[in-house]
Parts: sequence; structure tokens; C-alpha cells
Amino acid sequence: MIGSEIARLYVSSIVTPGTERPLDVHTVYMLKLRNSNQRARSRRGSVRAVRKCGKTGSIPGGSAGLSTPTASSGGSKTWVVILAVVLVGAVICSVILAALLIPTFSTSREQAKNLVSEGNLQQIGLALMKYRMQHGEYPPAYVAGTDGKPLYSWRVLMLPYMDQEALYQKFDKTKAWDSPENKPISDLALDLFQNPNEESKGTSLTDYVAAVGDETLFVPPPQKVVDDMNVSPSTIAVGEIAHSKIHWAEPRDLDVSTMSMKLKDPAGTGFSNSSGRKTVNVALADARVLSLHADIDPRTLRELLTRNGKKSVDPAAFLD
Repeated sequence: MIGSEIARLYVSSIVTPGTERPLDVHTVYMLKLRNSNQRARSRRGSVRAVRKCGKTGSIPGGSAGLSTPTASSGGSKTWVVILAVVLVGAVICSVILAALLIPTFSTSREQAKNLVSEGNLQQIGLALMKYRMQHGEYPPAYVAGTDGKPLYSWRVLMLPYMDQEALYQKFDKTKAWDSPENKPISDLALDLFQNPNEESKGTSLTDYVAAVGDETLFVPPPQKVVDDMNVSPSTIAVGEIAHSKIHWAEPRDLDVSTMSMKLKDPAGTGFSNSSGRKTVNVALADARVLSLHADIDPRTLRELLTRNGKKSVDPAAFLD
């Protein structure tokens, strides 16, 4: 190829500036070789410059399509690692945050349910006071028929004092709670007798019961507890109970002679509830509502259930 080019240049009589003499073959050959070497060195220098800058581009004077990498692959890997670390950290933080908040939400829900139960007991306590003020005596543990058999619970007598006058008027007071006349009413679910900590919602069961006995606030007929019988205001009237299976209109409560004097007794024969709290809510004769600690001494609890017990016994001393 070089020989042909030399011949062409020679034939064309290429001359150098300032001379009329044609170049000989050897001179043309040397000039062509020098130009080729210069272009090669220029191309290598451009490649080094482009690589040093880390950019892609065509090399001036070079072949078409010759390019270099745009960036180091190590930089891309670094960003991937950083992104993975950030994502893992976010997941770990979310798990830790959930672990911290779930107990808080659970505690808040339990506190809200406990407040509802306290409110129910306070309504019952106030209804007892209204009944006592109107009748001059506390309600009997149950209403008995002419034959002495229990008909319905004291809870039925509380309906007019708990904004349930219309329901009370529909109830046939001469019939038993589960008679055909009263059963449609007795089967109603009344929220005011249900503790949200229990599973009684939507049923006719009650989660609040009284302790019945000759010395308690609720006595069986024909006995009566009048207002002037030196009733201690700290006497426990009504308390929470878990899994009672007692219908709100049913003439059945706890018998003070057989009930457990241990709060939250696993046997389920005394005042208790299904919450995780170590307390049980009770309503007193003066309508106060207290949360007694489950570790209260059984003898003290028995004293608090006695309507004319020692006035020195203050249930507030046994709060949680």
C-alpha cells in the first residue's frame, strides 16, 4: 500500500514549498512514515486522556466506535450496598417500634374497658341510692312470689333508675323472669350490666353481682334492709364477676356463705374479672367505685361485705 502511495505522489510530482524540484521516492516514503507515526502517537495520547477523565467519547482522529467506560463499576456497587443497609435499618426500626407500641396500645385498650366497667358500677350504685331514697330501704336480693319462690332479680328493680323505665313497665312483675311473658325482655342484652372485659356482649348475661346474705346489703325476702340500720357507707354492694353465666333478670347472685373471699379466685366463685389487671372493681353503699387489689386479705373482704361492719375498715387502704 505504501509503495502505491509513493508511486502516486511521485507521478503527481509533489513538490515541497519553496522548491521546484520534485521529491524523490525515498523522501516521499520517509515523509509518509513520519506522518503515520505522528497520527499513532496522537491517537494513543487521546485514549489516555479519555481514560483519565473517566468519560466516554470518540477519539479525535481515531477509528469510529472507539470508546471508554463512563464510570467505575465500583461506584455502582457502593450505592447498592448503601441502599441495602438503609432498607435493612428501616425494617429493624419498624420492628422495634412495633414491639414498643403494641404493649402501649394493649394497655390503653384495657384501661378504656376498665373505665367503662367503673362507669357501669357507678350507675348501679347511684340507682341503689335512688331506690333507697324513694323506698326508705335497699332492694331485696330478689322479688319472691306469693309462694315464696324467687321471681326475678334486684337488677330488674334498678331499671327505672337507670333510664330504662319503658323496659321496666313492659316487665310483668307478677311473673318469673323466664316466663313466656317476661322471657323476651329477659333475653335482651343490656350494656349497663356487662363488663367489656368479658365475653358477654350481645347476650343477656350480667357481669355484676351482689353478695347475698343475712349480714350483707342484699338480703333474701322477707327480710328488709332499711335506711336506718346503721349501714356502713363502705359496705360493698356489687362487684365484678367473670364467666358468671347469670342472666341479668335471673334471681341469682353470690351467696356470701359459700363464695370465695379471695378476689380473682381461679375457681370463679367470688368477685373477679377476665382482665390482666390485679384488681377488681366494686361499688360501695355510698355509690363510690373502688378497684380493690386482688391480694386483699380475705378476712378484710368479708368485713367489707358486712353492712354494719367495723367503720374503721376503709377500703381505700386496699386500692391498687
